[in-house]
Amino acid sequence: MASSPELRERNLGLVLTAICQTSRSGGQAQAAAPSRSQIARLTGLHKTTVSQLADELLAAGLVRELAPAPGGGSGRPALPLAPAPGRLAALGLEVNVEYLGVRAVDLSGAVAAERLERGDLRGSDPARVLARLGRLGRDVIARLARLGTPVIGAGLALPGLTTTAGGQLALLNAPNLGWRGLDLRPFQEGLGRPLKLDNEANLAAAAEARLAGPSAAERSFVYLSAEVGIGAGLVSDAALTAGLHGWAGEVGHVTVDPSGPVCTCGARGCLEVYAGRRAIARAAGLPESAGPRAVAAAIAAARSGAGGPAAAGFDGVVAALAAGLSSVLNLLDVTQVVLGGDYAVLAPVLAEPLRSALADRLLAARWGGAEVTVRPARAGASAALDGAAWSVLDRVLANPAPHLRVARSPGAATGPAPGSATGLATGPQTA
Repeated sequence: MASSPELRERNLGLVLTAICQTSRSGGQAQAAAPSRSQIARLTGLHKTTVSQLADELLAAGLVRELAPAPGGGSGRPALPLAPAPGRLAALGLEVNVEYLGVRAVDLSGAVAAERLERGDLRGSDPARVLARLGRLGRDVIARLARLGTPVIGAGLALPGLTTTAGGQLALLNAPNLGWRGLDLRPFQEGLGRPLKLDNEANLAAAAEARLAGPSAAERSFVYLSAEVGIGAGLVSDAALTAGLHGWAGEVGHVTVDPSGPVCTCGARGCLEVYAGRRAIARAAGLPESAGPRAVAAAIAAARSGAGGPAAAGFDGVVAALAAGLSSVLNLLDVTQVVLGGDYAVLAPVLAEPLRSALADRLLAARWGGAEVTVRPARAGASAALDGAAWSVLDRVLANPAPHLRVARSPGAATGPAPGSATGLATGPQTA
């Protein structure tokens, strides 16, 4: 057994992390759930230590034993361990230009509850919007409490620059919302839970990183997301690279043309001006309000016919993306781009042209023989909500000890079934 409280906490975290790492597909963990002996091999801990720590996590209700896999051979079958659904959850919150979102995720990766309200939030009153988001969050917290699932904290995704330096909890600038200089500590107090804060592209990239495979090339990528603006998250070996201020990945504001049009950030010629949603719609010959599916259909039709202005305009978008992205990829020595948001929808018409354009510009491809990969994100729509929730749950994985007593609280043994919702999931609404 561990010889000190600090070592015990670290080892508890290693064991719980090994169990939860197999649960990255909405709670469908049984096929890959590890046994105690497998956890010992994964963590390097002694089998006796793993068994004792696993028993603590079982007693707290944070993990559960599954039925042994068939065909296990002779002798006592090894019981796989998986995170217990519904015992403990965190909220992912997001203010997007087009919606407000709340998603509660438990340690199994299952969505325990979700609320989404759609609406155009450009130029909105931040006090009113945050009050509405707070009400949605408190409603989810209250409903999960009645099911015996404590919500231990929340992560908030915002489309702009955020900071927690010097005890701040603030949004510095979100130009596409028209918000600037917001102290979010009152929002945290109203929510009644600890709050983590980050840019939405960073959190979406973190959610994508959780799904990365074992190969080194797949575990490092630039997550590129477009909606009204362009955001990016930089991932190295499946870990988010945040930078000194947490602002790494502002690819949308890489300069493509110093004498170009003024961007919403105040600078000239940013990539966002040439390859954001409105620019892509214009390039396809559609109104700026056109959605990515309409744009993709227009580009596909132009390419299957005689080409014309739409195809030529979209080629300009691809060229701008390649120019901006290639500098980032060369600096990071990364050859994989993951498309999120509108870009994921546009992937059928965007991925191959962008891959080809990048291959001509990347040193690793031209001189190192590396393969350039451009693919749609696996994390799905509203990935920032998952990333925001896991930014809180990852603290539990790092040190489960403070949460053992919480997980034993009355009623915690009867949470939602794996992958189930609580009746809170809603379709599009008016914000």
